[in-house]
Amino acid sequence: MKNMQNTKKILWGIIVIAIFILQFFCRGQLGDDVVFANVLDEMSLAEFLNKRYFTWSSRVIIETFLVFIASWSPWIWKILNGIVIIILIDGLT
Repeated sequence: MKNMQNTKKILWGIIVIAIFILQFFCRGQLGDDVVFANVLDEMSLAEFLNKRYFTWSSRVIIETFLVFIASWSPWIWKILNGIVIIILIDGLT
């Protein structure tokens, strides 16, 4: 039983390291990342959310956070992305 727990911890360690290595090699600031990172240079947050809600998407809460997170360092995005992937894997197991 204890051996199984150690194996599970080692496997999780390998998964976590692999995910963060993959995140390291991913190029950042592509596609929507660039749009969201620069949106506050062109309009206010309220204007952007109003435009997105009525013309494209109703995910206002998610996009509010995305506007701010995308404007931070790409490393923060990579770390948060890795954490979310780990949480999803844990939820599936």
